[in-house]
Amino acid sequence: ESELFEGRFEVEGLGPCEVLLEGQITLVQEKEQSKLKGAAPSAAPEAHEALRQGKLPTHARVRVRPLQPVGGRRPTTERLAIRPYPQELEEIVADHDGRRYRLRPIRPEDEPALRHAFTRLSPHAVRMRFFAPLRTLEHAMAARLTQIDYDREMAFVLAAPLEGGVEELYGVGRLSADPDNVRAEFAVIVRTDVAGKGLGRLLMEHILSYARARGIGEVHGDVLA
Repeated sequence: ESELFEGRFEVEGLGPCEVLLEGQITLVQEKEQSKLKGAAPSAAPEAHEALRQGKLPTHARVRVRPLQPVGGRRPTTERLAIRPYPQELEEIVADHDGRRYRLRPIRPEDEPALRHAFTRLSPHAVRMRFFAPLRTLEHAMAARLTQIDYDREMAFVLAAPLEGGVEELYGVGRLSADPDNVRAEFAVIVRTDVAGKGLGRLLMEHILSYARARGIGEVHGDVLA
């Protein structure tokens, strides 16, 4: 997303000038190093002349030093405001028939696949999961279910590739923790056309394992009678 950054620069002959950096800013976390790459800046009024004279850079790049260990502990993604996609949680699993799936955290770009998977649910399965007889999964709800904060909730999907590199989703297991990370609510749903193959149990066991690793003490869920 576009961001706006302010700074003060020493310009020869003019002294300090306030400068605005406006453009695409990308945060990349790679192992223990983060980088910020910025686009062309636009100067404040008093720095316009210096910019025209070529005394200010037309592009800027900022490198952020790796976090230093604190108290003997290595820095982790917990110090970031938004936890990046946890690729380390991806793994290959199989159902009772030996069919293989990629079990991984959900991503924002999964919205079309999630909405397609919804069309493979029976009315009963929809009612048991959403507590309402939904006919379609609208964009607003699908976006909410796919665009999550991985530090506060988690949703694991069972995905299998189609032609062209597109993945199809067959099940989702979700865990939403309270602010204190003490209790969490779970929800599991599997497409009706692959029911009875052990995918629901597989997702449930994975959710519980993840909850234990996060230090969550209680997992609960609502079920329609």
